Amino acid sequence: MLLGNWRQRFSWGLWSRGWRGIILNIAKNNLSADIPRRPRLRLGLMALASGKRKIRHLLGTGGKGNEKVKKTMSDINITQAEADILLAMEKIEVDSRQYFWNKIRLEIPLVSCDHKEQFVLDLRQARIDIHKFKYQTRARVTIILARLDFGQSERHINPDHVIIEGPHIHLYRENYADKWAYLLDDLPNGNVFSDLTDYTKTLNEFMKYCNIREISSISRGLFS
Repeated sequence: MLLGNWRQRFSWGLWSRGWRGIILNIAKNNLSADIPRRPRLRLGLMALASGKRKIRHLLGTGGKGNEKVKKTMSDINITQAEADILLAMEKIEVDSRQYFWNKIRLEIPLVSCDHKEQFVLDLRQARIDIHKFKYQTRARVTIILARLDFGQSERHINPDHVIIEGPHIHLYRENYADKWAYLLDDLPNGNVFSDLTDYTKTLNEFMKYCNIREISSISRGLFS
């Protein structure tokens, strides 16, 4: 019998480590002749007891999922030339309407003028530090082309371990996605943001930098 003396095992496992203790007790101990002949079952029970999420992978059933993950990552890593073209591409609203920002997050769907490329303009405000903002432009759902981080206590560490202090902008970089950030004064054409305390003006300047046409209307909160 798989559980053996289940009453004894149940009471001891529940008292010592709860339900995970029960499962781990069953998996670790040769309670019956069935378990050695079922290594995948035993490994699965131990993974469940240890709180592991990748049980399918441990049981040998996660191959297709891993292929999908690899494919997704390869899709994100576009060339630098392609990223530059996407950033410079003119972007318009999918629907010309009034947008409502609840001061936490707003996503505005965009499209290229020929409707062949899709983009998203993200507006985010920190929940605790309400003076921290992120304006971001994405392409093809997941590719971050540009993200402006500004407000109080802005700090970022680049892949070369250089610390960026203060307002900065993340730009897509081949093989690094959005992990590289630049101080605003270090932009190729100079700092294009004139007054970061004016959130509406900064948004308009960010949209201009990303070649986004003026949004019809953003209501409530800072943009009312």
